[in-house]
Amino acid sequence: MLDSGPGTTPASSNFCFRSVAAAARGSGKSVTLNVGYGHGYSVREVLRMVEAVAGQPLTIREEARRAGDPAYLVARADRIRTELGWQPRFDDLKAIVASSLAWERRLLAEPWA
Repeated sequence: MLDSGPGTTPASSNFCFRSVAAAARGSGKSVTLNVGYGHGYSVREVLRMVEAVAGQPLTIREEARRAGDPAYLVARADRIRTELGWQPRFDDLKAIVASSLAWERRLLAEPWA
């Protein structure tokens, strides 16, 4: 199984949840921590990368931004780095998309594996 980073595979999610649970048990308090890189990609950048990695065009329909949607939003991950020493494995959009596509293709080929 490929581990592409936050939220893309069970392995990465499980690591984060186990780490947070361990930290919380030590103090008896719960803690909320953002997992990420501290920078983001636009939807267009991600879609272009998916097309490049998949080697085929996507059918994309653009709509106007909904009322109240922020123009830019990135979660700060400083706290998880400081409190747990967590670092993302991949900080490269191409690697993240390639790993995610491999994961999805595996699920299509072997849905119950």
